[in-house]
Amino acid sequence: MSIESLPPKVFISYSHDSAAHKDRVLALADRLRDDGIDCNIDQYEQSPLEGWHRWMLNEVEAADLVLIVCSETYDRRFRGREEAGKGKGAIWEGGVIIQELYDAQGVNSKFIPIVLTADDSKFIPSPLRSATYYRVIAANDYELLYRRLTNQHSTPKQEIGKFRQLDKRDRQQLFPDVLPADPSPHNPAPTGLTSFQRRQLEARRDGLLPEWELRSEKVKRMRMALIIETGAAVKFQLEQQLLGEDAELSKLTAELDEIDRKLSQ
Repeated sequence: MSIESLPPKVFISYSHDSAAHKDRVLALADRLRDDGIDCNIDQYEQSPLEGWHRWMLNEVEAADLVLIVCSETYDRRFRGREEAGKGKGAIWEGGVIIQELYDAQGVNSKFIPIVLTADDSKFIPSPLRSATYYRVIAANDYELLYRRLTNQHSTPKQEIGKFRQLDKRDRQQLFPDVLPADPSPHNPAPTGLTSFQRRQLEARRDGLLPEWELRSEKVKRMRMALIIETGAAVKFQLEQQLLGEDAELSKLTAELDEIDRKLSQ
């Protein structure tokens, strides 16, 4: 509810359980009116011109929201199980409320059950038990009810933001690009590397380079050791090992050169 909007019209339906109970309902109505809500109860009237029956009917129908003060006595009268001649007002209002719920096929956007003591929650009339009820006992309880009556949700639904486009996950290519089997003037063979072939060659090169660097460093150390070695037997052994390492290094160098050649096409 914005500041400029009209205050909600609220009616409180309750039973006259005791003088103390009536005083608590009156205090609640006074507080709501002090806080800008057009709240009405029977205690504000002495004798309505249209009579109590029509006044109660008109108040329930005209209200935007109706607070149902649930108690054992109210539930009994709401169900029409009170002794004859007692609690006619609550019995009448209960009938009006039941009829409105019946006409709305059980959809309840108007009737709000509240309790003034912790034990009274078990006396919420069955047609209202599926609705949220409010305990109006402490100060923070009143705030929750006030938020409901004024449509000021403490955690309103967040506005929908801008849709985010996420990156696609990289996927492994299991099948290489297929080349035409029979190149012809009408179906010429493609030139250059496909993106998949290029990725394969780059991955192979990246895997070979660390091994080439290690073998190259090893060959340098062996050649240095061969220069300073004086023992004939050890020197002969180093020469044989160096021949093997040189051969492996030459193979790696040739393969890397071939990869670089293909990638440069």
